[in-house]
Parts: sequence; structure tokens; C-alpha cells
Amino acid sequence: MASDNDYDSDDEEQQRRSSSQGRKRGQAAGGNEVSAGGYCYALCWFLLLLIVAWPLAIICAIIWVLIQPCEACIDGADGINRCLYPWLRYPRRVGRAIHRCDAEMPKPVPKPDNA
Repeated sequence: MASDNDYDSDDEEQQRRSSSQGRKRGQAAGGNEVSAGGYCYALCWFLLLLIVAWPLAIICAIIWVLIQPCEACIDGADGINRCLYPWLRYPRRVGRAIHRCDAEMPKPVPKPDNA
């Protein structure tokens, strides 16, 4: 079973929401003006969401749901679910990149905190 540390904390989510409030139209989540290139990146990430992220997340979700009840009795099922969990959240990361018009491609697995 995924621990509470694997999920986004409420404080982190509230910080993201508060930073996006008070923006004018045409501004990214950081408050900077969005150029035409930013909209091109948003379009690219939207296509990535439709073609790659959602189908991959659906496949991982099916496997994750099938393995979830077996965690208590099968060794290694917990490790498989931990491996699948970041891929289940990949559409969320792509959605954030679309919202922010990020130039950097969203990574399916987050960077470790200690690196």
C-alpha cells in the first residue's frame, strides 16, 4: 500500500493554488507573461496527454487495481504497486505543465528530494 508520503501533501497543493490566484489572462502560473512559444508547449503537452499519458495511466491503473488486494499475501506486490503509482499520476503532471505552459517536458517520476 502506498504510504502517505507518496501522495501530494495538502500544504503543497494549497501553495500551488494560492500562487495561481490573482493572475491576469495571458499569464502563466508563475505570473510571467506567456509567449507564443508557451502556448506551443501547452499544445505539445496536451497531445502528450492524449496520446501517451492517459492510455499509459489507464493500463497501469488496471494492473494496479488487480494487484492491490494481493499486497497483504504476496511478497513483491507492494513493490510493483509502488512502481506503478508514479505512472498513474503522470497525466496530473502533464496537466500541470499544460496549465503553466512549461517549456520543460513533464517527467513521469519526480526527482528525489535528496538529489
